[in-house]
Amino acid sequence: MSATVVIPARLQSARLPRKILADIGGRPLIVRLFESVRQSELVEQVYFAIDSEETARVLDKYGASYFMTDPALPSGTARIASLMEQIRAKYIVNVQGDMPVIQTDLLEQIISELNKDQADVVTPVWPINNTKDLQNPNVVKVVRAANGRALYFSRSAIPFVRDLPVDQWLQKTSFWGHFGVYAYRRNILLD
Repeated sequence: MSATVVIPARLQSARLPRKILADIGGRPLIVRLFESVRQSELVEQVYFAIDSEETARVLDKYGASYFMTDPALPSGTARIASLMEQIRAKYIVNVQGDMPVIQTDLLEQIISELNKDQADVVTPVWPINNTKDLQNPNVVKVVRAANGRALYFSRSAIPFVRDLPVDQWLQKTSFWGHFGVYAYRRNILLD
């Protein structure tokens, strides 16, 4: 049971352009991520889905494989789906290009979960336990069904807790954050 990791990495991201090439301890962020992903024994191949020649030159320098994708594609998932003719893996993991590292055990858990579950997409979440994260738009929130399945993703705190100040919301209900990693079965990306 192995998977191919595809890392969508747009040079001109909306929130912080050029962050994928930011220097992190002497290496570009995407190179740090590449080195981190390759540590997993369950990762068979690693590709980047990129949109610039400048990014290609950096990846060439470090021996990373990549595909050029249309910069007009609306999301990382769309970039990965556009590559299904070239990528033949049964399981594909989308690791966000702006993560400087990913924990190997998290990556392996998500791959293992996809292998044993019937879901077409698996994504890990974590319990939000402080108001700062709850109000931070950079922390993606997840509404989950009773069985744990994700229903909705938002940068806003959901659900809204009426008639209570936000600093008391965590006492009233559970909130979940999203790690920004997805594992897909090939068929869902083809669809």
